Amino acid sequence: MNAELGCIFCDLSLKSSNNPWDQVLDETDSYSVYPTKGALLPGWQLVVPKKHVLNSSLLTEQEIFELEALIQKRAEFAHTIYGKGVVIFEHGPNIPNCKIGCGVDHAHIHIVPVPFDFEDAVIRCEYGDRFKLESYSISEFLKSKKNEGNHPYWFFTVFGSRNLYHSKTIPNVSQLFRKIIATRINMPDLYDYKKHLFLENIEKTIYDFGIIQ
Repeated sequence: MNAELGCIFCDLSLKSSNNPWDQVLDETDSYSVYPTKGALLPGWQLVVPKKHVLNSSLLTEQEIFELEALIQKRAEFAHTIYGKGVVIFEHGPNIPNCKIGCGVDHAHIHIVPVPFDFEDAVIRCEYGDRFKLESYSISEFLKSKKNEGNHPYWFFTVFGSRNLYHSKTIPNVSQLFRKIIATRINMPDLYDYKKHLFLENIEKTIYDFGIIQ
């Protein structure tokens, strides 16, 4: 697997870490699953490719199929444990060091059980009119982005649904979906994972997924 010097996820493949958010919940040949730093809610997972790419549309077709299978497995686990709707999303930058990538220049997809209607929350946010609804699987969407060329994007879908929303254009905004979740759970000022770790939720995530596996 190729690695990028100084990349936080590539570095995990080269050295061990005792941080709870660096503990591997699951893995395949091409991916690792971690709890997320700044877990506003328990059950929040990141699916991360082991090779260094900037966004998931830059993966090979075979890697995209493997990614989708792993996402479905982990989302089903989350739904079983938490009994809530499970949202899957990516902030997909096309250049390093931009706000869209939220400070992480390595592809990662979020899987989050949420206690509210995420679809409605996004559509009602100030950028809601930028999103287009398609009947897409995740793999179909990522392959369509690959065919369009390397452009930035947001996308989200809800586990069990064929509705996939993706952005038409991208403003220079960081952590959009985190901000939406934080606002809907009445913690609008605590969205930033760099400032607010939510260690108790990370530890609960590790404990809960340890039980089901």
